[in-house]
Amino acid sequence: MKTDGNFRKIAKGGAVFTGGSIGATAIQFVTGLIVIRLLERSDYGLISLGTTAVTILTVISMLGFRTAVPRFLARHRAQGNKVIAGEVAGTALMCAVVLSSLFALMLYGQATLVAHMFDKPAVAPVFRMLALMLPAMVLIETFSAIFQGMENVRAKVIFQDLTMNLMRLILLLPVAIAGLGFQGVLWAYVSTAWITLAIYLVYAIRNVRGVLHPQVSWAVTKDLLWFSFPLLGVSIMTNVVTWAATLTLGYLQPAEELGRFSAPLRLAAILPVPLAGMTFLFLPVVSKLVARDARQEILELYRSTTKWAFIVTMPLLMYFVVDAEFMVTLLFGAAYHDSANVLRILMIGFAINAFTGPNASAIVAFGDTGTPFVLAMLAAGSAVLLCLLLVPQYGALGAALGTAIAKSVSHVLMSVMLYRKFRIHALTAAFLKPVLFVAVVTALAGGLLHNVHVESPLLHLLLFLGVTALTLSAPLVTRTLVKADLDLIGSIERRIWGKPRITRKLRRWVVDQPAGQGPER
Repeated sequence: MKTDGNFRKIAKGGAVFTGGSIGATAIQFVTGLIVIRLLERSDYGLISLGTTAVTILTVISMLGFRTAVPRFLARHRAQGNKVIAGEVAGTALMCAVVLSSLFALMLYGQATLVAHMFDKPAVAPVFRMLALMLPAMVLIETFSAIFQGMENVRAKVIFQDLTMNLMRLILLLPVAIAGLGFQGVLWAYVSTAWITLAIYLVYAIRNVRGVLHPQVSWAVTKDLLWFSFPLLGVSIMTNVVTWAATLTLGYLQPAEELGRFSAPLRLAAILPVPLAGMTFLFLPVVSKLVARDARQEILELYRSTTKWAFIVTMPLLMYFVVDAEFMVTLLFGAAYHDSANVLRILMIGFAINAFTGPNASAIVAFGDTGTPFVLAMLAAGSAVLLCLLLVPQYGALGAALGTAIAKSVSHVLMSVMLYRKFRIHALTAAFLKPVLFVAVVTALAGGLLHNVHVESPLLHLLLFLGVTALTLSAPLVTRTLVKADLDLIGSIERRIWGKPRITRKLRRWVVDQPAGQGPER
């Protein structure tokens, strides 16, 4: 069945992406701990503000190409239009170089003015230094978008995820040993971006040349920009949900409070990784299916992708929620003990994204960029308003509430629109039963742990392992294992040891798909 092959492709790409992201996240944790413990909390807040500014300009410089380029490349390559596919790649690279250079010059030249807008003159040198890395960051993003359109997951994982983070760690270690402090951290960030770009460029030249012939076409530029501008709005507005918290804290609260929000945000940012991994190839694969009008295959892919992305997410979600105090103290130090509730709120807000699935990617694959843009604007406006109302009184906790509520509302409404327009949803018994089972049992176990008042690290480790085992066994316990689940497990087994040993034993647990779960017409 074609659906099985497409899902295996998405799952395989998702496994590579998720594995790379987990490795990158592990390295980021180490580097984050080095930076957090090397600097004062106020200095860490200034760096967080500076990296947020660079992220904003990176998103603007990309012009929405991060989503548009993979879709255009997938469609034109599927139709055999190699010349147009090359023009898409060349146009994206040209725009990336020009715009990122202009914005880097603007940030460098106006750093003092922007710093005074936040009433933090000390952040001006941070803006100037980090402006130097902007062109490299934008080109790295552009290369990843091109390789995504070519259904090459490894490129992003190897270079953008692993090489960049590993290089940053390598450069930060001598900074920490030599005690170079604030300036040393900034130079490590900038150097990392350019070294990564140089390595990525060598790989791109070798691997793109035989497949695409990048060149600039003004006709393609017009079509690409016309399609991308709403996606630029989506990218900006989606990021505004997080930026609103950082910028509002930076403007209305001391830098220490910004650090109290930014540290838990590092942990919460892990949750979307499994879904992002599955979605990386979901967009180009579904774009091809849309061209064939294979609605049934799209529905099945959407449900399988959502179910397994969220099941993989659940162990971290449930553990961080029930054991937040232990984790923030262990990772960030006793000074961050009061950020436990910030972590809980952010975790729940980010989890809604995984629970609703790749809804935005599905809508864009159908060619609808207007709906994601409108909903992203709604989320951004909600985040700004909520942060302005909550941050003055509640600080980092208010910023977390504003971020979580805005994200949740946006993703729920996106799923509603996906169902109304295309009759696609993931809310089946096979998905909901194991999720509810894990949530209830973990909540009871967490309550018991807090009542016992035992501080042994071993007990906390056993809780995490127990939640993980519970999640993996939930489809069996709730009798919701379906054929698509076996296809996924079997494909993973074949890659590990060549034979589907576990899959054969699980066949007796498979249930027939309940009636009424086909696509609604």
